[in-house]
Amino acid sequence: MSATRSLTSSRKKKSSQPFYNTSGITTSAKIIEEARRSVRGALPTDRPFTPAEPGRILFGGPTSLSRPPSVYSIGARHFSDERRPSTSQKLAPIEQTALEDGSFKISRSKVYPTPPTPVQSFFDLSSSSTDLIESTASHRSFHTEHTLDSASKTSITSTDSSTTELKQSQSSPKLSKRSRSAGAGKRVLSGGSVRSQDGGRIVSAEERKGRTRNRDKPPTEVANPSERRSSRTSKQSSRKSSVSNVELPVWDSEILPLLKRLDATSYESTTELCETCDLIWSSLSTHSLLGRTGGLGGTKRRGNVLRTVFRLLDHKNPHVLLKVSRIILAMKVTSKNLLNVCKLLFAIAKSDKNDDIFKQEHICGPLVELLSTAEPGSDPEALVYGLGTVKLLASNSGLREELGKAGVMKLLASTLQSCTESLQSVDKKLVRNILVQLTGGLRNLSDAVDQKEQFLSNSVIPRLVTVIGNHTSDVEIVFNISRLFSKLTIQSEYQMAVMQCSSLLPLLLQALTVHSSHAEITVRVCFILGNLVGDDPVAREMVFFRYSALSVLNPVFYNHLSSLLQEVDPPVSSSGTSTAKNTTYDVLVKLVRLVANLSVHPEAGPAIAQDKDTVDHLFCILGIVSLSEHEELILNTLATLNNLTYYSGPDSCIAQRQTELAELLLKVILVDNSDGLLECTRVYGNLSRYPGVRKIIVDNKVDEIMVALLDSDRREMIYCACGVLVNIMADSQYRDTFSGNGGIRKLIEVLHDFGNSDWQLATLVCKILWNYSESISTNSLCFGEEETSQLVQLLESYSSESCVLSYPPDTDDSTKQLLSLAWHSEFLPISNGLLIRLQTHSTLLEPLSPEDYHMSER
Repeated sequence: MSATRSLTSSRKKKSSQPFYNTSGITTSAKIIEEARRSVRGALPTDRPFTPAEPGRILFGGPTSLSRPPSVYSIGARHFSDERRPSTSQKLAPIEQTALEDGSFKISRSKVYPTPPTPVQSFFDLSSSSTDLIESTASHRSFHTEHTLDSASKTSITSTDSSTTELKQSQSSPKLSKRSRSAGAGKRVLSGGSVRSQDGGRIVSAEERKGRTRNRDKPPTEVANPSERRSSRTSKQSSRKSSVSNVELPVWDSEILPLLKRLDATSYESTTELCETCDLIWSSLSTHSLLGRTGGLGGTKRRGNVLRTVFRLLDHKNPHVLLKVSRIILAMKVTSKNLLNVCKLLFAIAKSDKNDDIFKQEHICGPLVELLSTAEPGSDPEALVYGLGTVKLLASNSGLREELGKAGVMKLLASTLQSCTESLQSVDKKLVRNILVQLTGGLRNLSDAVDQKEQFLSNSVIPRLVTVIGNHTSDVEIVFNISRLFSKLTIQSEYQMAVMQCSSLLPLLLQALTVHSSHAEITVRVCFILGNLVGDDPVAREMVFFRYSALSVLNPVFYNHLSSLLQEVDPPVSSSGTSTAKNTTYDVLVKLVRLVANLSVHPEAGPAIAQDKDTVDHLFCILGIVSLSEHEELILNTLATLNNLTYYSGPDSCIAQRQTELAELLLKVILVDNSDGLLECTRVYGNLSRYPGVRKIIVDNKVDEIMVALLDSDRREMIYCACGVLVNIMADSQYRDTFSGNGGIRKLIEVLHDFGNSDWQLATLVCKILWNYSESISTNSLCFGEEETSQLVQLLESYSSESCVLSYPPDTDDSTKQLLSLAWHSEFLPISNGLLIRLQTHSTLLEPLSPEDYHMSER
């Protein structure tokens, strides 16, 4: 008795506060809630673990779809100054003359080449050299050395000298044979006449002959193609000069010297290159000269800036490359330059060692701003590499914050919408590649606490649901979105936002069917569904009844259990564990949790208990999986069975196999695991309603384990053990064993320690004593003199309302109401009945029968 008293004393210290004090102890209201959840509650679990990717890559796994390369070379030669016109000369159509027999005669005329144009300095800003720079820029490579001497200017070769050189080159027979006439417009034959597209009128045979004669004349008599070209170019130059010749003092005094200094700096002088790039950036930014239509006074000065910084793109130092990239991004490049700068940034971002440099150079802002101008239809590959860069940078917590401030969520949301709208006009493979990077970026951004609100404000969630519907069979897109939703649906506000998308639940079940062989997707989809149905009865009803959840879940159950049974020599990871088996177990954990949360529904629960396949799968897990090796799977399975055993209808497969389940539990309850013992006790609490199960419990001495659990420090363990003992005490043949193991004394101690703070536990104790004393003759023979005295004293004290319901002044009305309800409706009726029974059987004399009474009168 002393050992028990010391244990009781130590336990009592933990619950010495008054029952109405809610700080640090569990009140009756909380106990009621916990008890209901233990029987029919949603299961918590950890989010599926995702190991870190082996490296920063563009795409994750293999796929049959075409992809942009992840490894490539990028340098100065890939960039252009965005102002070079096409240098290809269009060939004139072949002249055809209709003959009388219906055939055609092909006429070959002569074309004379244009003389080469003199090369000018890159920094020559005179208006007369505009067209020469444009005509020669396409033939330069930006990695060659350039002269920066703006004084070395040359004049444009006049049209007359060009014509003279053309006359001299006319004597080349080889060129004459290969030439075509450039002066005739395209013609379409129409019967015996030819319709000219120049004016739209019908040209007669005489006119055609006259034109043919004109083509045979010397070049001086016919307008030379170069003359017409020069005329058009001069008109364009006159329009450009109005912009190009705008006076910009800061250009000559500040920017141009910096460009010359940068061009003259050696590649080895990394520090000087970085300083000069910073000065150029600062000057352009200070004077608002950045962007496509900045204040540079035309495309010529802009082109000079770009050409100068492009030369540095062959450098290997990431500091230099990112400083140059910042200038290029801020100049709002387009087309191929946009693609190449995104490729360059992605190549640098592939190494996490460069994350600090990205943060120092503030690349995120210009990158997000420039990507917001790209469209899936016109810049698909640039978006792939640009959003791929965002994805990689978002894996760094510091850069995530910078991306958020730059408005990256708004960019991603608008790009999501653009991808959805462009599916009909853009190749689906291109859109798919963009979405892989975009969803990967969203997945990484979801780790930032300050970004989660942006998911709601920018309507990201409904747009992602649309993407799932359009790309359900795509492994990488569904994987990225499932990873994102598995993070978001942990929180209730995001669960509400997700549930507002009515098409999501059937899409998730469809994805579960399509990707049942991909464990990484299956485990996350099950986790998401488990989160959504955990606390939402509407979601439970929709998933189970409207979308026939069991028809989807049972095949997944079967496939993963089969792979678990058939796997003989699975691959082993570096840590010595089987990676394939671990993934299979993780899928089963989330799958069983989903079934457990569905079974809480009052109509879905009985239907699951009647489903033979589901019950078979749960029993199979208990039979082949060890608690010591896979604790969470066994605990989830026991919690599911606890929910299902709550429903004891005649059609329940659990009820039909009650003894089989009771014997399976014996293997688990003997393992040294307190959580496993608790879950087994809960299941036995439901199963012990059946006489056959009670016999198995007593035969295997599980009832003795229940009595021993009354000494536990865990209140919920005591509560579950009392639930089993209530049912066992209904059989009179098991009562002697209970009292022989000290059960009465331990129950009185539990009532003393927890009675004034947990009215539901006190009610269970009284129910056990009531069942035990069903055939009572006297108190001393049933309970014992000392135990009877203690019990009567406790029941009388707990029956006094003034003693029990004296609340402190700061107790709120709702708490008072809950405590009063638990005491009045649950504890007081059973305690009063037990107290009356004890008072009735307090004497040692046996009551007289009617026959004995008449005999005493005679």
